[in-house]
Amino acid sequence: MKHLVIAFALALPVVASHVALADDISAADTDAAGARLVPTVRDGKAVGFKVYAIKPGGRFAAQRFENGDTIQKIDGEPVTTDKGAALLHDAVIAGKADAKVEIQRKGTTMVIATTKKS
Repeated sequence: MKHLVIAFALALPVVASHVALADDISAADTDAAGARLVPTVRDGKAVGFKVYAIKPGGRFAAQRFENGDTIQKIDGEPVTTDKGAALLHDAVIAGKADAKVEIQRKGTTMVIATTKKS
């Protein structure tokens, strides 16, 4: 996750609270889930995390994410907040809970319902 925080810091002025994102998401976590996440910035504002390098058989593939999807909200909470980052980690990456994930896919906003890992 430290890499994500650095990327946010380089891309735009970031509120200090985004430093907490480093505690929520790590590269090892996303590798285990079968995808990479990178911060997405539009018009100078952080808007979410782009999903790419989805591995067949990984959690992201099983939950119907596609390369290029931008995760914007988890259960209505923007992933650019501390709470949203924690939800992203716990529900989507680690699979600890069911969640409704708002994504942007090829210019269209849609919701993916993810399920708790059994």
